[in-house]
Amino acid sequence: MENIGDKPVVTARSLSMALCYINQYMETETTEKKLQPRILFISSSYDDPEQYIPFINCVYQSVRMKIPIDAIDLTDEESPMLAQASHLTKGIYIHPNHPTGFLQYLMTIFMVDSDTRTMLPMPTPQKIDFRSSCFCHQESIDEGYVCSLCYAVYCNDKTECDICGARFVDSKKR
Repeated sequence: MENIGDKPVVTARSLSMALCYINQYMETETTEKKLQPRILFISSSYDDPEQYIPFINCVYQSVRMKIPIDAIDLTDEESPMLAQASHLTKGIYIHPNHPTGFLQYLMTIFMVDSDTRTMLPMPTPQKIDFRSSCFCHQESIDEGYVCSLCYAVYCNDKTECDICGARFVDSKKR
């Protein structure tokens, strides 16, 4: 995980705050034409597996509130977390090969309102990796062990969850 100064980048917290501000605004708005909120992530940091569960919980709340999450990922590797969030909320995820066209991406894709998007040719979604990431090695896995309390996923059988500290019963002793 990359740090900005000495503070880690926390995408789940920022998404949660954005949803709170949008919810607060939507409850106080009395105009005839309601705001059509969207969230745009401009990411230059890599995914943090420890944030996956709180981030996805916020994504599900965004789905419930019908708020699309758009993301432009400027790292050298694609972000499965942001790609999943955009896909689930019917937003747009872009991982540009050449970040030099950053302004063009913002102006032609992300600044357009939701109604206009249906009339314009938008980037086609790439294949999205819905596999879970192992919390030990941060690698995608097909099969693993899941903590029943916090839903952390591990590639190997463990006796205790590294995230929440829950103790696991050894399935071989039953």
